[in-house]
Parts: sequence; C-alpha cells; structure tokens
Amino acid sequence: MAVNLLSWNIFNFSAKKGKDLFYNYVSAVYTKFDASFLGLIEVVSFMGDSFGDEIGGRVNYINDPVRYQDSDQYVGHSEQYVAIWSTNSFTHTATIDNFASISLEFPNSSQRPPCLYIMDMKVGSKTMASVPVGVYHAPGPQNGAPFVASGCNNIAAIPQIKAATNGIVMGDFNIDPSDPTSGYGKSAFGNLVGLGYGMKLANQATSLKAATATVSTLNDCLSSQYDNFFVKMAGCTAVGLLADLITPAVNATGNTAYDANYAHALGAWDACKQGLTPGTVITYTTLQAAFIAYRRSVSDHLPILLSLS
Repeated sequence: MAVNLLSWNIFNFSAKKGKDLFYNYVSAVYTKFDASFLGLIEVVSFMGDSFGDEIGGRVNYINDPVRYQDSDQYVGHSEQYVAIWSTNSFTHTATIDNFASISLEFPNSSQRPPCLYIMDMKVGSKTMASVPVGVYHAPGPQNGAPFVASGCNNIAAIPQIKAATNGIVMGDFNIDPSDPTSGYGKSAFGNLVGLGYGMKLANQATSLKAATATVSTLNDCLSSQYDNFFVKMAGCTAVGLLADLITPAVNATGNTAYDANYAHALGAWDACKQGLTPGTVITYTTLQAAFIAYRRSVSDHLPILLSLS
C-alpha cells in the first residue's frame, strides 16, 4: 500500500481562517488524498497548535491515529510549519527547527529556515529509521532569484539532510526548478541533487494565477512551478503529482463520496468566507467558478502529492 504525503502552502492561515468550516475543508482534503503526512506552510499568528489540534481531531481514525507537531514561529515572518501524520506509517522521533541560531546555513530570519521532522517511516513491509522530512518555505520571490536560490541551496548543507540515507524535502521553494542542473535551478538545487535527492515534479506549475478571463482546463489556472518534492529513498518508488482541488469541485454530486464531501466542504467554507447566510453551501458548475472560489477563499497554491511505494 502506498504512503501519501501532501505539501501545502495554505496561504496566511490566521484567526480569520481558524473556523470550523475551514478545518472541515482541510480535513476533507486530507481524507480525499488518503494522506499519511501533511506538511502545512504559512500558518501565522501562533495558530500552529490550534491548526494541528483541530485537523488532527477530525482525521484521528481509530485504526489509524494521527499526531501533529508545530514548529517554532519565525519572528521575521510570524510564520510556522505544521506537520500532521499517521502513526501507522510514521513514528516521530525529533523536531529540528532552530537552524538560524545553531548553524550558519540559515544566518538570519529572512532565510526562513525549514523544519525537519525526524521520522521512522514504514512503507509497505520496509521500515526506514531516522528519516528527515523537511518542510520549507523559501524567501519570497520579491527578494530576487539569487537570494531565493541561496536559501534553497542552504538545505543541502544541513547535517541531517547531508548525512541521510533516506530523506524528503517538500515545500514552496519560490523559484522555478525546471532544470536543477543549470542556471538558478542549479544554484538552488544542484547540491541537493548531488546528494542523491531527486526532484519529483517536472514542468508542473503549482501556484495559481491571480485571475484569468477564461478557464477551459486546470492548466489555465496555473502560473509558477514553485512547489516540489526532493526525495532520496532507497528501495522505494516515489511519484510526485499535483493535487488538483479545483476540478473535483465542479458538479461533484455524482462523483465519488470523497469528491462530493470535498466539494461540499469548499462550498460551505467559501460561503462563510464571503459572509453569506450561515448554512449556505455554494455549488460550482464551471471550472472557472471553482478556480475563483479556491483562489479567493483558500490559497494561491495547490497542494502537491508524493506517493511512496
């Protein structure tokens, strides 16, 4: 059986999103993709503990209990990471998130260091000990490609990443890695690739346009390829995919239960976000309407999915 990991820039999660309907929506996404690990980015205003507790409670199945851990908050960005995982697949042994103070790889808070969740991982019958699972949000693109690339490159110098036989780095890297062997792609990821970490999404945009006049396909909604997985897993097959949360929201009534539940959760949250009458659930009949709803009420990024088998 595959182990699925999700990485998701949830976009400025604060008390404005800290409502039951939004937690229900994120839980529906976790369930829809049969996730065993969810790495969340851009949780702000000391909301990490609340987020983990609320989502964990909603997806805490009797036969597959979950745990969560939020990182320290980075003062320069008022931002935390949150990881939620299945205890059937992951045993948490440590969290390491203070690189700005203990090493030179991330010399200041503007570099927004990653958080490493050190895990014993079980994939099928194979168990791997002390796997660093890094969740990372690179400096914003407004800082310029050289600065963003230098932040990404620092990941390869982290001792736990450098020494790992098996490791995963996920997140929003804020730079297009289309070719990690040349240009800014190489300066950002060349050292990580040199350690044996393979990029799992190629030529796949993951962030959303601010707006678009017409939407005929999902690709019409997408702009930059900022989100990715870099994976080094001995003896495992690793496949990266875009987790489409827009297409399944359209006319989902006749689709699978997961899609219907997810579409209902999005419609309920979107209605709440817009201040409509409590209990209203919006339905979306076009891809463009679903795109606008997701972009307006959820995030400017779609999650990405890593499947290990």
